[in-house]
Amino acid sequence: MKKSNFVFYILLAVSLVFTACKKQETPVPLGKYEGGVLVVNEGSFGDADGSISFLSADDKITNNIFKAENEQIVGGIIQALRVHDSYAVIVTNSADKVIVANAKDFKKQHTITDAAMVNPVDFAGVGNKGYVSQWGKTDFVTYPDAALKVIDLAAGTITKTIALEAKPQGVLAYNGKVYVALEGSDKIAVVNASTDAVETTIVVAKGPSRMVLDANNKIWAICTSGNMVRIDPADNSIEATISGIKVAGFNEKVATNPAKDKIYYLAPAPWPATDVEVFVLDITATAAPTTSLIKGNNFYGVGVAANGNIYIGNSAAFQGVGKIERYKADGTKIDEMEAGRGTSNFVF
Repeated sequence: MKKSNFVFYILLAVSLVFTACKKQETPVPLGKYEGGVLVVNEGSFGDADGSISFLSADDKITNNIFKAENEQIVGGIIQALRVHDSYAVIVTNSADKVIVANAKDFKKQHTITDAAMVNPVDFAGVGNKGYVSQWGKTDFVTYPDAALKVIDLAAGTITKTIALEAKPQGVLAYNGKVYVALEGSDKIAVVNASTDAVETTIVVAKGPSRMVLDANNKIWAICTSGNMVRIDPADNSIEATISGIKVAGFNEKVATNPAKDKIYYLAPAPWPATDVEVFVLDITATAAPTTSLIKGNNFYGVGVAANGNIYIGNSAAFQGVGKIERYKADGTKIDEMEAGRGTSNFVF
């Protein structure tokens, strides 16, 4: 072989190896709706105009992303938006359906409806299964159809109905178990995700509403009775009950910071007042906070971003377009921007 040809082939081989290495190092492109904040706009009951907004990392707000991607509105009142694995799951009542979409581009994969699925409320996922709490048909006094619906997320079908003894609200999945806050009682039901059966109930303060997991993998339940209860999921024991928590008395709004060492919750003034306070409870606290961090009007949801900024959903009393209000960790306001009707919650 001539020396010139030998050199050529050596250079070609080096080039191919270099190119292959570069291709392997190229990151996979992020999805269209990754890296920012998903914003839930609950919508008004009469208009069933719930929607989802997206606030990008460079602070550009895009409203009605589900409608843009699917040429149809969500429809109904959005009770929950949860991202589980590759799924974005939207739970709506009024329209009484669960929408399963791709979390990266929000293209709809399934719309799950059933004559027996009435007033669905919240969602948690375990593997390829979803668990949706529902009130069922009710006169807002009795809840005979209270249940947890088990969903096959890939197929978009309901596979089982687990009867519950009282009105449910929040759902939290941890370590192969699904915890369901039975707001209409003083109990939290624990469902085994392997058998899809209630294996036990935990007696807590009256009205457990929503739950979060802290940095120590302990479950905190905020209760409509004005209590915050800490549970050790290793044995479902009650470790602490903090009384004197200011609450709404219904469908409490609660979130943790990224470090999960602080719990943020809303405390509205009694109706018809519109002022609402944001309180912060450290997970090491033994008493309820007495001084709020932020106070404003029509606050309807709370979340905390990775950088520590606090996001408040302002519903505008459902009389117009809702807003996202942002605050620094010390409670100093940063800015606000319009979203959709009844801005309520955030997914980071």
